[in-house]
Amino acid sequence: MKSKQINEIIEFGLDSIDPNEKVEVSLVDLMLMYKTMEEFNRFFHNSDHYETIEDVHRFIGSVKGGGYSMIHKLYYTTLSKYIPKRIYDQLGEEGDPFEYPATPYYFNKKE
Repeated sequence: MKSKQINEIIEFGLDSIDPNEKVEVSLVDLMLMYKTMEEFNRFFHNSDHYETIEDVHRFIGSVKGGGYSMIHKLYYTTLSKYIPKRIYDQLGEEGDPFEYPATPYYFNKKE
């Protein structure tokens, strides 16, 4: 099942992190993350909300507005300030311990 690969990609390498290690997050940033996930969950939990690809495009939007703009903000601005430097410096580099070894199914050319 292709969708299961998404879980594997997201969780890959996380077992290398000490589960007792903590970071302190500002409440406003935590609430921004929570509200973003809440809105994605509210949309995607019910397939009636996205009966057509146009419904998904309207929800996702772009970097200027819509769901993707919040993901972009969280990824590039909010979350990165909480990842310890020793881990952040490895992300995207050769030997990245959190980089799943296979490309996601959606990278494959559609026939």
